[in-house]
Amino acid sequence: MGDFRDVQAVFTAHVRDPARSAPPGDVAPARMALYAALVHRNLDSLLASCFPVLRAVVPEAAWERAVRAFLARHRARTPLFTRLSGEFVRFLQEDPIAADLPGFARELAHYEALELEVGYDTRELDDIHVDADADPFEDVPVLNPLARPHAYRYPVQRFSPDYVPDSPPEHPTYLVIYRDDEDRVAFVELTAVTARLVELMLYNPARRRGAELVQQIARELAHPAPARLAAFGRDIMNELWERQLVIGARIPEIEKSGTDPCFA
Repeated sequence: MGDFRDVQAVFTAHVRDPARSAPPGDVAPARMALYAALVHRNLDSLLASCFPVLRAVVPEAAWERAVRAFLARHRARTPLFTRLSGEFVRFLQEDPIAADLPGFARELAHYEALELEVGYDTRELDDIHVDADADPFEDVPVLNPLARPHAYRYPVQRFSPDYVPDSPPEHPTYLVIYRDDEDRVAFVELTAVTARLVELMLYNPARRRGAELVQQIARELAHPAPARLAAFGRDIMNELWERQLVIGARIPEIEKSGTDPCFA
């Protein structure tokens, strides 16, 4: 068995990195070249399907080097193909090969991976217990648990072969990627104030009402007209509700029972 493991290690090392790892001595070179080409081709195809925009806007040679480096050097933490995109994002964050890619590559990869993550999430909005008739501004708002907010230097949602900016704009782009009750993955671009409100709803251990969260933002901004910001905050909350980013308010009876107010 030990000999087999040794042969297996040599075989896989060569398939991962043919340029730096010698092939097994008892396998025909042409056959090993075929194995290596098939593995590389399959990985390239999988990554291209995970990151179609990144693949389209990154120069061919740079993409090829990144895929080969990923195959040769990355050690995945999961064998699941559905998590391959997350592994590639982690690789780009940690490996020096990222320096050979355009400056937007890491952020664009992260954005496309988030879209896949939201789509693969096995939770269903129908299973979440909230008061859908309550006012999330006057009660404790519940953010869609399938939402992933993130701030980017680049407007990653706009990238295409016809739009590839040379440098990031002056202001960051605030996005939230989510899935609605019809299993459609979508995104909403947020203002800085709305992004902060989403952040406060996401991390709200004190179970504060929507109005209290808006009041906190007013204090943080030292807003000269808190009442005007409160009215604006109510409008924002209603818009987020219409878009299914806010899905209702917490049910006090469930909270008192000691069960999870979302997944009871």
